[in-house]
Amino acid sequence: MRNLYLLENIEEKEIANIVKDKDADIVAFDYESHTLLLRHNIKHQTIDDCLDDVERRKIFQFCLSLQHWYDRLDHEELKFHGINLLSIIDRNETHEVLMNIVPKIYAVKKAIKESQPSLIFASNKILDLFVELDNKIRPISGTSDLDDNFTHDKINISYELKGISIGIRLSRKKYEFVKRNFEKIICSAYGLRKARPDRKKIILIEFNPEASSDLLKEIDKQRLQPFLINFRRSATWSRNSITQLRRSHSLVGISEDWMDKENSTAIRTNRDMYLQRIHSVFANEGTLSGIFVFEGVRFDQYMKKSFLKVLDDRLDEYFRGIFLAESLIKSNDVAGIITLNLSGETEKVFSRIATKIPVVILQHAFSNYTQQISYLDVLDDFDLIKDRVAVWGNIVKEYLVKVRMLSEDKIIVTGNPKYDSFVRREKKKNHKKTILVTPRPIINHIEGIRIETYGKYERTIDKILETIEVRNDIEIIFKLHPQQSRHNETIKEYIKSKNQDIKIYQFKPISQLLAECDLHVNVAPDNFDASTVMLEAMILGRPTINIQLQNTEIEFEFMKDKAVKTVSYDSDVKGEIFELLYNEDRIDELIKNATTHLKRYLANHGTASQTLVTEIKKISNKTTDHSSSDL
Repeated sequence: MRNLYLLENIEEKEIANIVKDKDADIVAFDYESHTLLLRHNIKHQTIDDCLDDVERRKIFQFCLSLQHWYDRLDHEELKFHGINLLSIIDRNETHEVLMNIVPKIYAVKKAIKESQPSLIFASNKILDLFVELDNKIRPISGTSDLDDNFTHDKINISYELKGISIGIRLSRKKYEFVKRNFEKIICSAYGLRKARPDRKKIILIEFNPEASSDLLKEIDKQRLQPFLINFRRSATWSRNSITQLRRSHSLVGISEDWMDKENSTAIRTNRDMYLQRIHSVFANEGTLSGIFVFEGVRFDQYMKKSFLKVLDDRLDEYFRGIFLAESLIKSNDVAGIITLNLSGETEKVFSRIATKIPVVILQHAFSNYTQQISYLDVLDDFDLIKDRVAVWGNIVKEYLVKVRMLSEDKIIVTGNPKYDSFVRREKKKNHKKTILVTPRPIINHIEGIRIETYGKYERTIDKILETIEVRNDIEIIFKLHPQQSRHNETIKEYIKSKNQDIKIYQFKPISQLLAECDLHVNVAPDNFDASTVMLEAMILGRPTINIQLQNTEIEFEFMKDKAVKTVSYDSDVKGEIFELLYNEDRIDELIKNATTHLKRYLANHGTASQTLVTEIKKISNKTTDHSSSDL
């Protein structure tokens, strides 16, 4: 009789026992376990062998179907000021959790069916997914920890010094405590708590002042006051952010400034009461079991533990957000709200409370969709548009009208305020050619984990680094994605293991890095969307090579325009890099194509901030006139 091993986060000490079991079936569910087994020459499968593309698509669609899971628990006792507290949980974080665990559940079920084992040995992370275990299953090593289950359970506070990222990692509760007290001190010292009674406010939800400096200045120029509400990343996170806030006479939303003593007392008294109610609802055996079940396998207990931890950590934030939103709306001096999404926690609270104030969702990324992959556009919250959406240009507008069937009067073509100050400039004279590499982290939110992608990633980095081994007139700089991602740390460690002298940045402004480079190289783990930094390279006149780690080809508009050079990870990457570093004709051709594409994709370059603020004022005036006529 055969045994089956289901391994994730396997430890070295367990290898000896697995080696002894010579007739076992083994499945690795993470890259680290896979590489450990390879080092010991242990024959095994990976989760990739258990899932085909059709099954991955089926799993994605199932996880999408759970995006409004809380509607099935729309109990009055869970509502605070009319809002179901469960519904505030970030849907993108929830989706990432689901796409992490549901593929594993499917793969485990499939592996058991094929192996028909006498005994099953499983790592704790695998065991955690199942409600009931029979006598065939034995736990082995591996961590079991929900602390990092949701993306923002732990927060990285980082800064960079000479290309070295330095930082600490805090729990959500500790981070929230530090952030609130830090903001009070900084905002008091720099006059960022002063509301201007003579000006209406435009609320910007979870905006980075550094990236939005032109928009802040334009709001101020048009005699409005920018009001930043940031419950996640602080609006005062850097010296430059504070400078931009001061120059634009911005106001930073500190909840205590807008709450009275009764609100503060209500938070303390309601927290424990609502947590007890939620625990009571979840304690009912059938509450979540009918929702979180896939292919006959229940994982409701796992999700219950995850949700309860999120709510325990964040419920105070939810209450503060609700009180702050209500106070601002009652003040009657808000002209409009700009948000980058509608699925985050802060965004949900404000969009639900501000029912009589225009809420404009500003396209936040280099969105590229076709009819073929239209099912993915929920990742940009295009399914949640209620009032208006401000898009960067006509390509996205045409998609929303023709495919999403969105009414044209809900779409404003504004351009992107972030790029108003992005202008082409010559690189400073340097005896070396500079390559800027932007490795996008692997995220499993579309297909679940693909272990083979990690190996492809390492081989691609190796090929890029080979260029400086061949020629000594080249330098390479890496710029990690600013989002919080476990894979960012993996990428950093791998690069340093190959070359300790390579500079790696994460938060240095991308415009500055692009201006200093001769060639931009982007690494794309999947082909379903496009990195925004490629568009930024086009604007700044830098040629881009986009290295794809998957062979699935989706012909986006920028590919039709040949605005970037797209290559596969297994092609002659080194040769392509040399071509776009030294062949002037190829460089000029690519930049010319990029310029053509920009004319189609990006409108109002240089005046996007002015266009956006002007449009919001128009919408606000219409809303005000309509409200007056109702009286």
